[in-house]
Parts: sequence; C-alpha cells; structure tokens
Amino acid sequence: MSRPAPITTTLARLLLAWLLPVAGLALAPSARAASAPPDTPTAAAARFDFNTALFLLRNAGAHLPAAAPADRLLYAGALLNAQPRSDARIAEALAIARSVDAPEARFLEARILHEHTEPRQPQAAAALYEQLTVLPGFADNPLVRRALAPLALIRLYETPGPSRAERLASAEALLPLATHPPVARDLRYLIGRTLLEWRLDLPRAREHLRAARQIGFSQQPRQISLLVTLGQLAEETGDTALAIDCYRDFLRLTARDSRADTIRQRLAALEKPENLKAEKNRMHHREGERAQRSEL
Repeated sequence: MSRPAPITTTLARLLLAWLLPVAGLALAPSARAASAPPDTPTAAAARFDFNTALFLLRNAGAHLPAAAPADRLLYAGALLNAQPRSDARIAEALAIARSVDAPEARFLEARILHEHTEPRQPQAAAALYEQLTVLPGFADNPLVRRALAPLALIRLYETPGPSRAERLASAEALLPLATHPPVARDLRYLIGRTLLEWRLDLPRAREHLRAARQIGFSQQPRQISLLVTLGQLAEETGDTALAIDCYRDFLRLTARDSRADTIRQRLAALEKPENLKAEKNRMHHREGERAQRSEL
C-alpha cells in the first residue's frame, strides 16, 4: 500500500461524512477526497460508493492487522456502509476499531455501539465519548471533537433515571467543551430543539436556537428549517424583531419552498405598523428591566 496520510486528515473527514447522522446532521466529504483519482478507495468512499471502496481496500490488504491504522479504520467504515449490511460486517468493523489504539478508533467504536449493534449500547458508547472529551487535543481533532453531539443525544434521550431538567443540564454542561463553532452549533441546535419538543423554558430554547443560527449551517435546507423553527418560536415567546429577521432571511434564501407563502403572510402581519410599535415598546420595557436589575 502507498504511504497512508495521517488519520486526522484523510480518515477523519470521511468518517465525518459517513458516521454522523446525529439529530439529522450530515457533512459533505472533503474536497481533497472528492478530487482524488477515481480508482482509489478514498475517492470511492467520498462519492459514497462503499462497495467499491471495500473491494479496493481489501485488495490492498487494509483488513490485515499489519495494515496502517488509518487504512484499517477506513476499511471498517466501508464495512459499515457497504451493501448488503450484515451483523458479520458490523462485528468485523467493531473488532477492527477495538484493535487500533487511536482516539479516532474509540470514536468509531462508540458510533458502532450506539448506531449499529443489535441491541444498541448507548451507555457503553457514552462512556467512550466521555473518555474522548478529556483527552489532550480533543478540541483540535476534527473527528473526535464531534463526540459531543452524540454524547449529548445519549444524555438527553437515552439515559434512564434522571428527570428531563437534569438531562438537559447534563447536555448543557458539554457546551464549554464545544470550542469549535460547528460543534457548538450542533449542540445548541440539539438542546434548543429538545427544549422545544419537551415544551420546557421556551425562551431558553429560543436562545439556544438563536446561537445555532448565528453560526449557521452550510447546508441551505438545514439553515432554512432552522429559520422557520426559530421564527415561529420567536413569535410564540414575544420576540417580534427576531421573528421578522428570521422570516426575512428565510425569504432571502428561498422563494420556492412550500412554506414561502405562509411565511410571507406571517411576515406581512408582523410588519404592520401597530405590531412594530408594540415591539418597540416591548424592547424599551425589557431594556428598562435590565437596567433596573443591573442597579441591584
């Protein structure tokens, strides 16, 4: 085999694309992988042709214990996605991940336990994710730092015992670790949507989603969906200015969305002079309250 690239450049970006469908997340393959020659495993994987990638990697010996760690993990990722999927392939991918001593391997092991094994093992996956968060260089590793979103998902929805408020606090406790903007965005979005789904503290949900919007999604459909959700939540919580801003941004980004007519109607209603005047009065009132609190 040719000399492998470091795990965090070749492998990490591909695994990001393959293994992170958490809360609807999906990342495009790296430009480097997409521009590779069409007969390489990396190029096949980048275009999601996992059967070809698996064939090429196996022919190159990537399944063998003596292969480079990056190639072995790339092979494990291809095993998980190639058709037909089978318990045998999942077991082989898990065994490979466990045989490699690297943070990326622990991430892959956690993803397999959380998403692929039957039965799923979210608590075992969470333990691995938590181990990754305390590693030196965690925030600088493009794959490993993505452990925060699935860990938050497990804490919110797959941790029996604690109350919803306790689970939310546990997920929010991960925010200081999210120093990379896309990771912070994903956490904020997940927590905000959970608060909204559970109908708990809607102003708090609004602020999480507002923070996610400020960072933004590169995928336009996701950004558009966020704008609609945040705009509706802003209306519900009395933040007319934010609702107007979200709806205007929505219409700027798309005119063909099936929700466009409804959004135009909502925007027109919010922009009526009497509504704008009421919002201005509310803003002055809120500023006065903040000033009073600061004097205490």
